[in-house]
Amino acid sequence: MDQLTSGTAKRPVIICLSEAGFLLAQRLAKGIDADIHGHALRCPQAPHHFGKARAHIANLFSSGRPIIGICAAGILIRAVAPHLQHKSSDAPVLAIAESGRHVVPLIGGHHGAITLSRTVSELLAAELAMTTAGDVRWRISLDEPPTGWRLANAGAAARVMPQLLAGDGAFLDGEALPDLNDWFAYVPRGGAVTLTATRQQRTPTETQLVFCPQDILLGVGCARGAAADEVIDLVMAELQTANINAASIAAVVTADIKADEPAIHALASMLAVPLRVF
Repeated sequence: MDQLTSGTAKRPVIICLSEAGFLLAQRLAKGIDADIHGHALRCPQAPHHFGKARAHIANLFSSGRPIIGICAAGILIRAVAPHLQHKSSDAPVLAIAESGRHVVPLIGGHHGAITLSRTVSELLAAELAMTTAGDVRWRISLDEPPTGWRLANAGAAARVMPQLLAGDGAFLDGEALPDLNDWFAYVPRGGAVTLTATRQQRTPTETQLVFCPQDILLGVGCARGAAADEVIDLVMAELQTANINAASIAAVVTADIKADEPAIHALASMLAVPLRVF
């Protein structure tokens, strides 16, 4: 049984405003595990309905739900514009042409929109319109590594990526690099920044991004009612001793009799990974 923490992504919502849009939404929903919300008058067969599109989209966006609108981009932009906060936290917003031929990520490129838009475009065999510099030049977003990887110092991406764009390329290193080399294929080599692929503890420099494969399960137990900060401090100290980067943890695992321990839930939440019990 999986008990998901607050780090778990929210379920996407597909917005449709016409019968053609609803048919396209049905094709897409199963492939990305999304809900379909349709206009009450124009899409009566949709499982979820709304009356006023702009207000409904705004509410979904404010709640953090990824939004895929099968409609004009302007509808989506006008709905979410008053609620924009920061590119690192805004929910993904994608626009899809009613024909299903074009997918455009609008908002949340640093928070899942690029990855989601790639998945959508592949499912629909659609053309993906990218405008972010890294995606155009290197065919990747350095702040959105492939599934199964995590950027350990994600907050540094906004600083490092412009240096790479303006500099003379990247130096690649780390014992896990062979597993990420293909992803880095179009990144120019040089010395402007360092891109590291590793499971090991690293203290990044100002011009370094550290990518970790999430393939380590962390088994944890504790005394009943143990203090969360004590458990977290102990685990982090043990990871330091073992030279394991916390970003390589894929899940926290514990026995079912510990499933309700607040400290273990706090640890999983701090690491932003699922808590799994057995």
